Amino acid sequence: MEDQYYRRVLSSLSVCLGGLSHGAMLSWPAEVLPQLTRPSSRLGWLDQNMITWIVSINFIGCMLGSLLAAPLMKTTSPRVIIGCSSLLASLSWLMVGLSNSPFTLCLSRVSLGCGNAVLMASVPSYVATVAPLNCRGALSSCYGLALGLGLIYSVALGITISWSSLSLIASLPSFILFLSSPFLYNPTKSNTANSPPDLVSSTRQPVPKVDRPLLLFLYLAAMYMLSGVCPLGTFAEMLFTDERTFVAADLILAS
Repeated sequence: MEDQYYRRVLSSLSVCLGGLSHGAMLSWPAEVLPQLTRPSSRLGWLDQNMITWIVSINFIGCMLGSLLAAPLMKTTSPRVIIGCSSLLASLSWLMVGLSNSPFTLCLSRVSLGCGNAVLMASVPSYVATVAPLNCRGALSSCYGLALGLGLIYSVALGITISWSSLSLIASLPSFILFLSSPFLYNPTKSNTANSPPDLVSSTRQPVPKVDRPLLLFLYLAAMYMLSGVCPLGTFAEMLFTDERTFVAADLILAS
């Protein structure tokens, strides 16, 4: 019983590696855009329209991944979903780092958004199911902490290294998650007679419901978009060009 306890804790922490990939995806343009707009960039000359597409097109992949995650979570094992989506995210990061044209970069960003969205949809529910009851709250917050850490390290490394190297480094957390996915604790294969009591009780709990879920979703999505978080985090270095007011360290803290 004790070995299952530690395995459940370790599995809950391991899947939070997906948050590092998601956070890095969101803050990736903050330090990369100045590099892409240089005359020496291997992507060639990019106008403002193309730059906007490169920055925002990953959210199309996020929408596709979110729509895909719902039926997958009903029909597929959590380990399979996490393993496949982490592999997709890792390969997408490699494609981003090796891109030689704006089209390839945009396609890679769409694929990256899809993989990270599936991870973001499946990981919290997996942690809520697998984590032991006495530390479930703390472990459930680890994905959000990993996402914030991904935001910070992407900006911090982007100041000193090229965007290709940053993309290749960003592929490591999701690749490690893919390698560890076969060893994750699988609650669907646990026999009820041999399962820990808190795991059995959590699987029997009714699914929470809210009134008018679509209206609530649209409201939260609208508040997120109107808050200005996305453009502020993406174009931070371009918006705050006065070095007497903002320096690189300030941008890292702001992320």
